[in-house]
Amino acid sequence: MKNLFLFFLLIILTSCSGDDSEEPVIVNSSAYNCLNGNCIASTDGAYSTLGECQMLCGNNNPNAGYKCSNGSCISVTTGADYITLSACQNACSAPTSHPKGRFTVIINRPVGDCASSPTWNGGKAYEGDVYSCIYNQEGQLEYYWNLLESAPISQSQNQWTYSRDGISKIVWECYPSRSSWPSHCNQEGEAFIEYEGQHKTIVIW
Repeated sequence: MKNLFLFFLLIILTSCSGDDSEEPVIVNSSAYNCLNGNCIASTDGAYSTLGECQMLCGNNNPNAGYKCSNGSCISVTTGADYITLSACQNACSAPTSHPKGRFTVIINRPVGDCASSPTWNGGKAYEGDVYSCIYNQEGQLEYYWNLLESAPISQSQNQWTYSRDGISKIVWECYPSRSSWPSHCNQEGEAFIEYEGQHKTIVIW
């Protein structure tokens, strides 16, 4: 009986002497978020490293964040345009390159079933537009003009040549001067300058 009592006492003492402290939870995180001025580990955090988060997080540095420079996001402590890296990356892109060069456009008088009517619209040899385009540094179209706007087009000529320097792109659409024509007579297209100073020649018809 005494041995049985000692056995139960041993069980009770053993169960009470265990360590009740919980094992720490380790977050397997590769990024961090700034929450109320503190850097919190997160699998989808805005900052890729703890040091980056600590540098930019908190009310002590309200002007810190990211700037877009030549298509890349850089962290800055002042003058930031974006608070988080993801916001910067979504908005930041490299400037679109539009090199300038020279285009020479040669237009031959359409003949055969594409020939214009001498009695249609003043007897023009053909009709249409050839637009030359220039872009600014941000890749936006700055201005354009029609190479054919003031050019005389008469039935007495067989070929017309137009040249323009300092442009990035041309777009053309030419067709016979008559009431109707076969679809293969339509001349449509566009061409780009591929490197600074390039000279391209376009032949229509």
